[in-house]
Amino acid sequence: MKIRQARPHKFSDSTLLRYFLSYFIIFCFLITGFFYIVRTQLAKLYLEQLTVSSEEQLHNIRQTLAEEFDAMNTVNNSIKDNVNIILARYTTDEWRQYLVYKEITKYTTGRPYIKSAVYLNKKRNIVSSSQVITEYKEDVFYMLDPDLFVFDPAPYLDSRQNQLLYLQENDQKHLIYFPVNSSHSNYITYFLVSLREIQQLCENASSSEMPAIALLDSEKNIVAGTNPKLLMPYMDSFESGDGIYSIDSSTSLCVSRLSNDFVMLSLISNQVLLMQVNTAFKTAYLILLALGFLGFLLLLLSMRSTYMPLHKLTQKFVTAPDRRQSYLEQLDQTFTDSNLQNRQLQEKLEKYKLSIQKSILDSIITSNHMAVDWQELPDIDRFFGIDSDILLFAVKMKSPRSPFPCGKIVEFFRSSLTSEDSCVILETSGDNAILLINYSGPEPNKDEVLKMLLTDLHQEKGYLSSLSDSSDSPLDIPSLYEQAIQAGSLWKQMPVVSYQDASPLLAGGPALVYPYDMISRLSAALQNYQFEEADGYIRELFHIIDRSESMDKQIPDFFAHCILIDLLAAIANAMEHSDIRFKSYSDLYFEALYLCRSCSYGENAAAIQANIKKLTDFFQEQWTAKSASAFHLKEQIENSFTQPDFSINQLADQFHVSIAYISYLVKKEVNQNFSDYVWELRLGRARELLLNTDQSIDEISMAVGYLNTSSFRRKFKQDTGLTPSQYRNQKGGA
Repeated sequence: MKIRQARPHKFSDSTLLRYFLSYFIIFCFLITGFFYIVRTQLAKLYLEQLTVSSEEQLHNIRQTLAEEFDAMNTVNNSIKDNVNIILARYTTDEWRQYLVYKEITKYTTGRPYIKSAVYLNKKRNIVSSSQVITEYKEDVFYMLDPDLFVFDPAPYLDSRQNQLLYLQENDQKHLIYFPVNSSHSNYITYFLVSLREIQQLCENASSSEMPAIALLDSEKNIVAGTNPKLLMPYMDSFESGDGIYSIDSSTSLCVSRLSNDFVMLSLISNQVLLMQVNTAFKTAYLILLALGFLGFLLLLLSMRSTYMPLHKLTQKFVTAPDRRQSYLEQLDQTFTDSNLQNRQLQEKLEKYKLSIQKSILDSIITSNHMAVDWQELPDIDRFFGIDSDILLFAVKMKSPRSPFPCGKIVEFFRSSLTSEDSCVILETSGDNAILLINYSGPEPNKDEVLKMLLTDLHQEKGYLSSLSDSSDSPLDIPSLYEQAIQAGSLWKQMPVVSYQDASPLLAGGPALVYPYDMISRLSAALQNYQFEEADGYIRELFHIIDRSESMDKQIPDFFAHCILIDLLAAIANAMEHSDIRFKSYSDLYFEALYLCRSCSYGENAAAIQANIKKLTDFFQEQWTAKSASAFHLKEQIENSFTQPDFSINQLADQFHVSIAYISYLVKKEVNQNFSDYVWELRLGRARELLLNTDQSIDEISMAVGYLNTSSFRRKFKQDTGLTPSQYRNQKGGA
């Protein structure tokens, strides 16, 4: 195809000029808008930094004043203690007056924030102050500073906390720190606070960005500060709570509470900051204009490293793309749905495990109630509730006559505890019965209430009773059952006995304590693929079950079934965590589930242990098969790290595993996360090319997998402290 050369146009051609101007204007508008946004964001960033700095400054001022007031409190305690000793030791009033003055002066000298300390002994009518002349007449202090100022302490006596008081009289302003003083006490002490020192503190912290700082009382009167007139227009623009209150785009107020009635207030102005930003941008517009054009070209290249990977990732994970949503929104929705499904599956497993435990306990309780010809079968859902005020107890009782009157005793507890299904029969034999009590209510000492009820039964009817400890978990029912049995062995000594009282007299603790910690450690070991350690925990759990089977009762059987169900759930959760498909081991799982749920452990122990072993062996085989590919993981990363689109998603696809699992393998293989290890490889190759070749920085950036040279330069300097050019010149010259 032959390309015909276009004829040159004159610049005066109106069409060409119109197109040129239209594109030029659009381009200039975009660049100008871009720089305006950059300028705005930069000013916003600086303003945020200025706000943080102002908050820190105001916090430091508040902290300084708080420390000074704490110091005044310490001085107050020292003055009261030492002055009382002086007054008790000496008898001459003039000498006492002098010594008290010396004592007060000693503690206030060198404390600039204490303008004067005043001490009054009402019993001996002694008034002493360190600097300001003070008299006490008719229950009122008269201070000469420099004019006469009257202070009535009566409204502030008998407060439970120290008080900071701001008092005004004509042109006089006084800030008084009034410690806790009692109207019944023989003395009163208080401190005049130096407003000049507070003003000096504010002046030292002020700046062009924070021109006004002041201390305000509860009525928003300015007590002291620098440039308080600047704050006056904004006194109604903030509340007393800590924080930043925006006035307009260039002005805000910073508030920091000093006490219940006083706050520190500062004015933040970014006018100076905006002027500096404008000055800086005036000299940079031409350079930024050229960079904007270059940025347009780089945008086309950056599409390959930003848009395309996101596009591929969306195509891979999103099954039904929606053009109305962005890729990130679609990916976020997909991952959210996946996490929701995982949570729902976990909740189903937990509910299923709970239903199995319920059904096992329900079969035991139902059989016992039917054995005593109980007309209405109990609902055990209450025993599996999540209310924090429900506690379970087991009670063993012996009736004076046989058979044991189960119906009367159950009705007695239900009527006494005012709760439906609060008492069920765990076991009955002749004149003995073991009951399970579900005690709900706000009473803090439920065990004491039950013990009182059992004592009344013994005194009125002659019943012997033993009470277990309490628990809020139905999994502890076997342990409570055993505690009640053990405590019942002491009936000859105590007709009503609790396990808490009996345990020091018993030979050993209960064997049916539920192994929560052991099951948690088993779950952690399986999820961390520590199979040898997990086998040890499983053997220990079977040993616990074997010990419980020696009791040959229904409740120990419930104990064994619950442990087996939790053991099976821990294995299934770990395999789900490792992305092992349930279909691949469903037959093994359901066979083990049937044995653990429906069969007696004593009769099927060998089959149950064998099926659990098959499941853990299958888990280990699957994990080993996946891990075998990890031997080639490092080699694959080292062969692919220079590719610009190389990512952990791509690596997961190559090894046919999830992103979470490939992240785990990378961490285990190289002891670093994926991104850090890839950057370490790229940095090493970049150093080698800088020192051994004459390639440009742009060429080296692309050679190590960075299409965006600016990102490469920034990250290189962040890690080495040198730009690539400085590194080449410095290291190459050496």
